[in-house]
Amino acid sequence: MKKIAFVIQQYGTAICGGAELHCRLIAERLSAYYEVEVLTTCSVDATDWADHYAPGKSLINQVTVRRFPVAQKRDTHAMNLLEKKIRPHLDKSNFSILKRFTGLFKKYATKEDQQEKAEWDWMLAQGPYCPQLISYLRENHQDYQRLFFFTYLYYPTIAGIDIDPARSILIPTAHDEWAIYLSLYRNLFGKPAYILFNTAAEMKLVRQLAAIPDQRCMIAGAGVQIPDLTEISDVKNKFGIQSSYILFVGRVEVNKFPPEFFQWFLNYISKSGRSLQLVLTGELFLKVPEHPAIITTGYVSELDKYHLMKNAELLLQPSLFESLSMVLLESFSLGKPVLVQRSCAVMHEHIIQSGSGFSFSGEDELEECCNRILDDPSLAFEMGEKGKLYVNRHYQWPAIMNLYRKLIENNPENRLGNPS
Repeated sequence: MKKIAFVIQQYGTAICGGAELHCRLIAERLSAYYEVEVLTTCSVDATDWADHYAPGKSLINQVTVRRFPVAQKRDTHAMNLLEKKIRPHLDKSNFSILKRFTGLFKKYATKEDQQEKAEWDWMLAQGPYCPQLISYLRENHQDYQRLFFFTYLYYPTIAGIDIDPARSILIPTAHDEWAIYLSLYRNLFGKPAYILFNTAAEMKLVRQLAAIPDQRCMIAGAGVQIPDLTEISDVKNKFGIQSSYILFVGRVEVNKFPPEFFQWFLNYISKSGRSLQLVLTGELFLKVPEHPAIITTGYVSELDKYHLMKNAELLLQPSLFESLSMVLLESFSLGKPVLVQRSCAVMHEHIIQSGSGFSFSGEDELEECCNRILDDPSLAFEMGEKGKLYVNRHYQWPAIMNLYRKLIENNPENRLGNPS
């Protein structure tokens, strides 16, 4: 049986990040065909990368996991100082012109080599700095038919792909954030044999930053498989929900759930007089207002998450930075419309292509979108059916697994080979 490896910053059933879940779903499904290993850190918390698990080898759902200790935790102070040095002082609108021209971009550093060193130092300060993982990969990379690297942003990917680019496949999970315009990452995108994107919007973003041949770029995404929910689950009573509710699923932090949305929701129920609650599931990294209309559940089981989705009026996912959003696709599968911010290209693309929800900009539009769905059950049902159809057409596991298997079986030395 051929052996393949996934390299990712964190891994495990207790890790709730989108990229980490995506990686685990792919790895577990490929374990039916290959000997699958995951090379990762001992961390569970991306805010500091502190070691949690013991280093060494373990087995999770038929996947061998090799954990390596983090040698340097996140240094937020150093990151902030270095960001001031390397971040271009430009309006976002100017990126589209300057990002293709390295010389123009580099004028913000005194010398090109100083800029490159500062970018590298920023990436190390960000963490997780895990040199033992890279040493293991350097010594054993030829044992693997393919190396899959999840998430472009972190040290294991940056240092790991350089070891064997022809054997490497990058799943960048990229979104439009300032760091992606650094030369460190623009250079990365030109190295692996293939890049697998989650959406067309993500692919467009990355290909604006690096000249990548067509045959090395593919949209793969991830599949959605909802468990049997026929058994009755009283999740409303379990979590103290006393009315109909709008649901948010994910880490409650500034880029996933901007803090102003709390006040926007309270303004909405005050003006509309609706008996409506906002339910947030996931770890808290923001101060949440103490109000009976706002409920936080903390981390919930997958089954509870799906039952919460099934019973919600709609899903509110105002994240600014996404490359796919499994939560949105799961909500679609359960026939629930979704509200997203128009400024997030990936989420907006899902809404436009599916017709299963609305994109909004600002408090007034959010109120209007809520009213249209909550006041018109037939519209909500129609959107829900469109969401199911969208997922069935584009995010099914058999087609995705077929693409991964073709890439694995394709000769890794044939860097530009087309697996189809």
